[in-house]
Amino acid sequence: MTGQKNTKSNSSAKTSNLTPMLDNESDDDVLVDYTQDLALRSRKTSRLKRKLDRKAKKEATKPQLLSLTPELLLDILSQLKPTDIIRFQQTCKLSHAFVQHHETSLVKAVISHRYSVLSRCFPRPIQLKDVDPHHHPALLHQRRQKLLSIHRKPYSHVAHHDPALLCSCITCIMAWNNLCLIVDLAHWTATALSKRQPIPMIPRGENPPWNVELVESHAVVVRRALASPLWYALILQRHLQTTIFGIRRYATKGEVPDFELDDEDVVRETDEFCARSGSPSYEFPITRDTYYGLKTYLPNRLWDTNEGYWKYQPPDQHFRDLKWVQDMADKEREKGAQGPRDLEDKDKVAGELRVP
Repeated sequence: MTGQKNTKSNSSAKTSNLTPMLDNESDDDVLVDYTQDLALRSRKTSRLKRKLDRKAKKEATKPQLLSLTPELLLDILSQLKPTDIIRFQQTCKLSHAFVQHHETSLVKAVISHRYSVLSRCFPRPIQLKDVDPHHHPALLHQRRQKLLSIHRKPYSHVAHHDPALLCSCITCIMAWNNLCLIVDLAHWTATALSKRQPIPMIPRGENPPWNVELVESHAVVVRRALASPLWYALILQRHLQTTIFGIRRYATKGEVPDFELDDEDVVRETDEFCARSGSPSYEFPITRDTYYGLKTYLPNRLWDTNEGYWKYQPPDQHFRDLKWVQDMADKEREKGAQGPRDLEDKDKVAGELRVP
């Protein structure tokens, strides 16, 4: 009997060891993934790895322009033309950020090296936001804006001056007109005059849509030059090309060209020759018809025969004009304080004497 009981207990123990685990017990265990990527070891992969390593070493040792010091890079860029600087700026984000950060000092060096004469002939107008707010009421007064209409109405090739954007002194208005003019002149020199083609005529009293669009596109360029010194230098570069074309176009064989322009001056691509004695520019081209006979346009200067050099517009002319505008506004305000009573008395007297 005892033997039978032992056999039963042993068999029950064996069966208990063979019972499967419950689901709640298997959930407590965490599965760990020990799988790994097989290492690719072949002749092909080893050759490819050596090739990539050699390429990386060459790229690391290759000299790059942006790896230079900022001072050295600025010296290099200051010798370039504005168009070349813009191309460099558009190569990558780093170059764009570098040029944008150093734009003021860089363009100042470029202008002093290449366009020192043109920058004095074509100063940039001052934006109204940069003018002392004390002068804003005098500049934006309705009476003054009516007096300035003579500088806006006659020109179909120059965009109107915006008093809400720019200073309304005479210096800034003429600076705006001159910049818009040389952009328009550069356009027609490249598209018509250099190809011996006529400039489209506009009947008097009309302004076709193509001209409105063209003039506005030129105004966009000038407005961009007000915010970006690099675009201002680009306008001066285009006008230098226009000036060289005009001098060479009217040069007669056997005679010395205007401003004694020679091949070295053309290759140098600077305005040094404009500082020599040459034809003055006293009149503003009021229509595109004058482009045909226009040799050079370099305003805001006068040749001193005794001294033998050009005298330019004073750098503080803008502030002189502002002072004059403010003084005139103050005088009108003083008259206005006394004027209304006199005017009322005159109206009463005129009413009494008027015949019914």
